[in-house]
Amino acid sequence: TTVAPEYARYQAWHVAQDLSTQLRSTLATSAVFQGLGMGSGNAATALAATVAWLSRDASGMVASLAATARLAPRLDGDCRRWRFLGDVCVDAALVLELATPHAPRSMFVPMLCAASVLKALCGVLAGGANAAVSAHWAASSADFAEVQAKGAAVGTLSGLLGLGLSLAGAGLASRGNLGGVKTAWAAFGALTALHVVCCAAGLRILRLRRLGCARRFYLAVDSYEATGRAPTPAELAARDRVVGAPDGFRAAGASVLLRRIRDRPVRLAELLREARGRYVCIGRVVGLLAGATPRDERAALLHARRGVAPDEASLDAIDDALRKAGFDLDARLFPAGGPVLEIEGVS
Repeated sequence: TTVAPEYARYQAWHVAQDLSTQLRSTLATSAVFQGLGMGSGNAATALAATVAWLSRDASGMVASLAATARLAPRLDGDCRRWRFLGDVCVDAALVLELATPHAPRSMFVPMLCAASVLKALCGVLAGGANAAVSAHWAASSADFAEVQAKGAAVGTLSGLLGLGLSLAGAGLASRGNLGGVKTAWAAFGALTALHVVCCAAGLRILRLRRLGCARRFYLAVDSYEATGRAPTPAELAARDRVVGAPDGFRAAGASVLLRRIRDRPVRLAELLREARGRYVCIGRVVGLLAGATPRDERAALLHARRGVAPDEASLDAIDDALRKAGFDLDARLFPAGGPVLEIEGVS
């Protein structure tokens, strides 16, 4: 299967990232067992340990359901930042787990549950973002299932390698009497730094052909207006920072817009005429009408930024430049399944 040219480099960074997570997970799991009192005379009873573990699992399940319901439609667009945020969540979760033996006994279960919630968030964020990344690879190979399966295989292989390294490291630490708290935290800190660097480096090289969100669209338009040509996917990937809050520009629901133009049907008619498309824009609040196309979304974003609706010629010029640069303009910029306005008499 033919894939994008950056695929091998991305997977190399991804394997290094997975290895660091596997090694840190070993340290964190060992710390959790210490927090339960294993290996000491203060071990938790079987019932207490069971309750703690069930609370941990339940917290993660509830968090996963809530995060999926709230965030799932947004993960496809700004997938690089969502993926990085997911990895930050798992880093925080492992820190909590590693700290459990040193916290007051009353904080053990709350810390364990908080770590489980963060891991569940990572599962939702990274899982959704990884699906978008796999779709990017498949756009060059025509076989999404094969790309997805091979990506999972790479993750399994790196996990097995990480387990082997963890066992070897545990043996060396035991023979060399290096199992102290300071050593564990030092190793954990170094591996966490490696994880963050590898994650950011891997995501930075993704040459996504879909703009995906308002921020990336604005970056591309700014470059076009400054230089007369749109950046290529590789150039945009280099300019768009991986670290930062995921794009929050969303189409507003009917209730938000109706509060702005309550009892003002004349104003609504003016806005519809001004937009010359299937959206309504009031300041920086954008509402998509039923049937809005990706082109309407781009027009709405330009309208929100400039304060006036873009004319067809300027929109055509931007679209032509983006298409020549290699971007897929059939992909949407707003989350799938977002709110649309049903206005009588407007189709």
